[in-house]
Amino acid sequence: METNYGLFKLCRSVTRECRPFPSYDHGDCQEDGFCELWRAAGAGMVVATIIGGLILCGLLATMCSQRRKRAKAWAPISSMFLIYGLLIM
Repeated sequence: METNYGLFKLCRSVTRECRPFPSYDHGDCQEDGFCELWRAAGAGMVVATIIGGLILCGLLATMCSQRRKRAKAWAPISSMFLIYGLLIM
């Protein structure tokens, strides 16, 4: 039997069933603060994914722009990289 824990789901290989995780109904939140911390980690990863997508769009736009605009665009992109790095730490 194998159990895989994700940020939002728990899946078991024997029953091939997935359910939301953590869940108060299944007793996953018995330890004090566990569910809140788990949900905060999930929210942080969602925000990091959004910022990562913005970085990719910004990089593409920067690479396709004129030289003068490209020189000014690196500061905001560097800031977004810094925020992204702090979020995924």
